[in-house]
Amino acid sequence: MPKNGSGSKSVQAHRYSYELVFGPIQQDLVIHHTCGNGKCVNPSHMQTMTVAEHRLIHRKSFCVRGHAMTPDNLVPIKRGHRCKLCRQILGSEASARRRKYPFGKPLATHCIRGHERNSANCYVRANGKRGCKLCARITMMALYLKRKSNS
Repeated sequence: MPKNGSGSKSVQAHRYSYELVFGPIQQDLVIHHTCGNGKCVNPSHMQTMTVAEHRLIHRKSFCVRGHAMTPDNLVPIKRGHRCKLCRQILGSEASARRRKYPFGKPLATHCIRGHERNSANCYVRANGKRGCKLCARITMMALYLKRKSNS
């Protein structure tokens, strides 16, 4: 029966099925799912390869905003790399926000439903955020009517 490195009998299902068909996996190799489904346990959809080869296959070629992830466009961070162009965009957006609101964003004057936020209509929730008393009353009334109609 396949074993993990510590000698116990607990192994991942895909590794277990691969070892049943092809034999033990070398310590320096990992399993790659050729079908792209990490939960697949079909041994014919798996192959062994080094960690470096596996990283090359799964490396992203474009960032979230569509910029090419080329070596000249990457900035090293603690865990991996970031897109240099995206960092520049985020930095300029943050600078624009600081210019627009140098002392922080002003507090909202109205709630989501359009009620004015003033000392008579506001309360502080348990999480520290402000709440609208009128909206709370509407919500509680709707809940009351819903429960009353169900009974």
